[in-house]
Formats: sequence, C-alpha cells, structure tokens
Amino acid sequence: MVTRIELLALIQGYDGEAFSVHVDSSAPISELKSKVREETKNGASRDVNPADFTLWKLKVPMNSNCLRARLSQTDISEICVEIPSDETVSKWFLEPPPSSIHFVVERGQFI
Repeated sequence: MVTRIELLALIQGYDGEAFSVHVDSSAPISELKSKVREETKNGASRDVNPADFTLWKLKVPMNSNCLRARLSQTDISEICVEIPSDETVSKWFLEPPPSSIHFVVERGQFI
C-alpha cells in the first residue's frame, strides 16, 4: 500500500529554516532527494545535483535548534545514520515522529 508521508528536513551548514517534503512511502530514496531539490532549488540547493546529496536519519529525534547545535559540535555520523540511495523511504521512515527533524541533507558537489 502506498502512503504519502510528510518528512521534515534540515540542510547541514545552511542557516535556512527546516522544510517539509511530501513523498510516497514506496518511493526510492533517490526520489526523496529529488523532492528535496524541488523544495530548496531557490536557496540552499540551487547549484547542487540531487544525486550529490547525502541523506542522514537522526538516531534520536530532536528539534531544529538542538540539531543545529549538535551538528556544530560533532561529526554528523555520531548523531545520524547515512541513508543509502537504493533503498525505499518506507524502510527508513515507517512512522515518522511529529514535530521533529526526520533527516539531514548534506550537500555534495556544486554544479
């Protein structure tokens, strides 16, 4: 069964607000990357190819202020797990918790 879910994301190293992305739970992570690009194309990702994004799922849910503070003090791999592009959204986000950041976007190479 395909379920449309809403996920909250934050771009590492970018001062912009957290943003939401709507995606089908059966979609591949590569489609989630494309949705991130659509949502941020006029800002943080205007010069980045979606294939160059690395997505990270938080090990422990937290709000954007707490997450920004933690990311400035530690390596992303200590508070997040890298999400492989060849897996589906539902494998990583079965029931996303409300009101917390679900994943972090690490921008890759600029175009």
